[in-house]
Amino acid sequence: MKLLLKILFLLISINIINCQSISKNKVKTEKFKIIKIEGLISVRGSEPFTYLSILTDDNKEYSITGKLTNEIKNKYQNKKIKILGKIRTKTFSSGFAQEIEVVKIIN
Repeated sequence: MKLLLKILFLLISINIINCQSISKNKVKTEKFKIIKIEGLISVRGSEPFTYLSILTDDNKEYSITGKLTNEIKNKYQNKKIKILGKIRTKTFSSGFAQEIEVVKIIN
């Protein structure tokens, strides 16, 4: 009987710990405004830390993320294009470009 109680206590403890860790890892659903950006596509940085970017006419740089990244890199590198995307970072931080998740290429 004591062994059964110990096993039951252990299972309940494990279940409580798992429930707590799951609730901490919930993903927040955020609403992002979709914006249109026009600029020059280029690969920036040094290997192995490169990233795809778009530089606008007013010298704002955005790091491109999302499902269309490879297509943009392969077809539009060193070309000027228009994209629709969601800004993923709130402000420009020192040395880092804002991230934009591209949802559509408008060319």
